[in-house]
Amino acid sequence: MNVRPESRQTMKNKRLKEMRQATCPHHPKKQVFEWHCNIQPEGYRLYWLVNKDLCRMTICYIGPHLETINLKGQ
Repeated sequence: MNVRPESRQTMKNKRLKEMRQATCPHHPKKQVFEWHCNIQPEGYRLYWLVNKDLCRMTICYIGPHLETINLKGQ
């Protein structure tokens, strides 16, 4: 599994950054999720947030590759 954060260029784009926001338990407002990995079938992604204080991981998105600066969404 290749785990990585979203690129800086993608996260600087307001529209693309908003695509990577979700409401989460224990947070009063939307959180930005940028850590992700590839899953099968190829082209699908799993994005999550880590809450170190609670020792929890919240899955925010599972689905087709989200649009980036260099790639149109599916």
